[in-house]
Amino acid sequence: MPSSHSTVNDSMAIAEIKGNLVAAFLARTTRQAYDRFWAKFVEFLTSNNSYHDMPFSATVISDFVAYLHIKNYKPSSISCHLSAITYFHQVARFPDPCDDVIVKRMILGCKKLTPLFDQRLPLLKVHIKKLIVACDHIFKDNIYDRYLYKAIILVTYNGFFRMAELLPRKLRKCTKVIQFNHVHLTKSHVTLKLHNYKTKKEVKPIDVTLQRTKVLCPIKSLHRYLTIRGARDGPLFISSLNTPITISKFKGVFDQLLDLCHLSRQYYHLHSFRIGVMYTSYFVRNPEQNHYANGQMENQMPLKDTSD
Repeated sequence: MPSSHSTVNDSMAIAEIKGNLVAAFLARTTRQAYDRFWAKFVEFLTSNNSYHDMPFSATVISDFVAYLHIKNYKPSSISCHLSAITYFHQVARFPDPCDDVIVKRMILGCKKLTPLFDQRLPLLKVHIKKLIVACDHIFKDNIYDRYLYKAIILVTYNGFFRMAELLPRKLRKCTKVIQFNHVHLTKSHVTLKLHNYKTKKEVKPIDVTLQRTKVLCPIKSLHRYLTIRGARDGPLFISSLNTPITISKFKGVFDQLLDLCHLSRQYYHLHSFRIGVMYTSYFVRNPEQNHYANGQMENQMPLKDTSD
């Protein structure tokens, strides 16, 4: 007959396994985020000399919501913090203190009191021209990088690409971006096969076709880059040392270009390429609104374009 001591040990082991199985359900990044959110909650409890033991009351949670709001946390971030609190209570088989009418109304109140203003500005054609000219100055002694970064800028802008579709966030994600063999280039157009994209619902890739243009031509720029790149397998955009250009690598160069063009890093981000294309499309349909581009955005840099 098993002893009471072994029974206790078995119960503890079973409880630990149950916790591990529930934790395994979450993605690793989600669990890491929940741990950070829980740490912020503990920090709040400590600053208010509150008990750290579950279960917590809805009153404590409502105080935490107010605390985060005062600290200028966005409503979406506050909701993520509460999701972590809900998760840890559910794992411990405690009632969810976030499932409370007052807490829910406070979250709605945060959303109504938070202005929905996106500070990011669009990169319009006038800005793209500046960035291209700036490439000549930054890479005046490095023809490979000059052609490389010009091609990234013009393909991103003209193709309405998300940066993560062209450049990997991490080196281990290299196969998820457009590859060299996904590109079909002719004198008049280029077709890029997009296998992985944010709204993907089908296995079949989609074709993105770019046409030759008189100004800021992606075909001309890509042809120059591919001529010097060579027919090496792997991601489309690689360094002269055959290493993939990551988003963080491009972001470093992008920030240098912004500085040279006197464009604020606070307002111009990588997503500004897509915002710019949307704005340009809007101006084409609504020419009476084109004063935005021709007025506010007409500030030019005294740089001479040395490219043909």
